[in-house]
Amino acid sequence: MVKDGSLCGVIDFVIMGTGDPACDYAMAWTFFDSQSRKRFLQGLHSDTIDRARG
Repeated sequence: MVKDGSLCGVIDFVIMGTGDPACDYAMAWTFFDSQSRKRFLQGLHSDTIDRARG
């Protein structure tokens, strides 16, 4: 981002645009305890969970 001709900020999209929805679930191991993680990942295919964990 530029303001008055100088860099003033950066938008960090990190893993956006990778094309794999499993990237959206990687936060399960970063922010949630084991009980919350189980609930958060409930209903996802095991392959998606494995990719997210990776």
